[in-house]
Amino acid sequence: MTDIAPRIMTWGQYGAAAANILQRNVLGKEVAPYIPDWTQAIDHFALHAGGYAVLKGLQTGLNLPTAAMMPSFAGLKEYGNT
Repeated sequence: MTDIAPRIMTWGQYGAAAANILQRNVLGKEVAPYIPDWTQAIDHFALHAGGYAVLKGLQTGLNLPTAAMMPSFAGLKEYGNT
């Protein structure tokens, strides 16, 4: 995601990322690294339904809302590990 994020982020997300980098690197503050809100940059998610734990891990790691994950969970329920 670190490779694709700069290509799909909104201008507001660029500003927030820049402010985060300045706080961490220039001002020396201990703040968490910036994680963009993927729902602003991506309309649809097609995540591999490798298992419930995999999908929950992706949801947590990408900080996605449950609504964005519902198609992936439905695919897992209907078709299993495809």
